[in-house]
Amino acid sequence: MELCFYNAVMTGMSAKGTQFTYVNQLASSDKDLSQRAKWFTCACCPPNVTRLLGYIGGYLWSFDAEEEKRSVQVNIHMYSAAQLSIPIGKETTEVEQKSNWPWDGKISFSLRSPSEVTTTIKLRIPGWAEGWEVCFIRTKTRQSLTMHRSHRVFRINMSRKAT
Repeated sequence: MELCFYNAVMTGMSAKGTQFTYVNQLASSDKDLSQRAKWFTCACCPPNVTRLLGYIGGYLWSFDAEEEKRSVQVNIHMYSAAQLSIPIGKETTEVEQKSNWPWDGKISFSLRSPSEVTTTIKLRIPGWAEGWEVCFIRTKTRQSLTMHRSHRVFRINMSRKAT
């Protein structure tokens, strides 16, 4: 997912957002040099990039909250800097991602959840990742770790508000 996003989608527009190309920058060579243009007769890049960025939250994660069971499940698909607030009745569970990924491989999460809410976090580990490590810092909760297909699953039982 992120390979396509960073290597194809994000390379279609210059960092300043003023020039565009339809050629994959990774396929560019001295013989077939890909160059960005200020505009095209049929300019679909700017609105497509704008639309994609508007939907980016759906690419980053999805969630399911069950008020009756007092449980939340967060599926994290891609890594970035972002915040997610999930309503559970009159309360809210919040997940915050901090990252400078892909330039830095460190990703941190903060979880703030009402007491007695079981939160399950599924982290997608990319198939191309050669190694990964998970550390729990400053927590007074019980966690369990299992493997489910391409996701690492953490079930966190909150005994009180914790980060």
